[in-house]
Amino acid sequence: WSRLGYNTKQTATEMAKAASIMKMISPNMDIETANSGLISIVKAFQEIDTNQIIDQVISPINEVGNTFAVSNSDILEGLQRSSAAMKMMGEDLTSTIALFTAGNEILQDASQMGNALRSISMRVRGYDEETEQLSDDLVGVTGKVADLTKAASNNGRGISLFTDETQTKYKDLVDYLGEVSDVMDEISAKNK
Repeated sequence: WSRLGYNTKQTATEMAKAASIMKMISPNMDIETANSGLISIVKAFQEIDTNQIIDQVISPINEVGNTFAVSNSDILEGLQRSSAAMKMMGEDLTSTIALFTAGNEILQDASQMGNALRSISMRVRGYDEETEQLSDDLVGVTGKVADLTKAASNNGRGISLFTDETQTKYKDLVDYLGEVSDVMDEISAKNK
């Protein structure tokens, strides 16, 4: 942990302790998995206070792992694959865990679901997942998505990926998908 930039002995010790706790409460998880997962999450969601990693990261993961058909190891794997991209889109850790869990309950494949969240986030922003560069094919995806979600209940406007007309801040994906869900019955089979 010291080599990763957690320079004070106390911070490095707390992070190592947190990884050990994550390993102990997670069946079949080794210390390397706990370390690499927590590193990815803390690096992606930089607002996480390393002194609060147990409350801000480990406890929510463990609560979800104990409540839903997903293990702590699965959650860490999914977050490791998607956290940086989700954070760039403005998502927080709680929303990312929720989206991962909802999708993984259906797929039952943590790596595939983690990659799916990463792909969705990058495509919404117009990036190609392989090149991680803006793609001419994807730049207009936000307008295409709004066109596909036009319904009578939203006055034929479609659902925007953005919070306002300036199109500078993305909606939380949980909110966006909730809005799409509200009009899903009105959307044609082709547009679905």
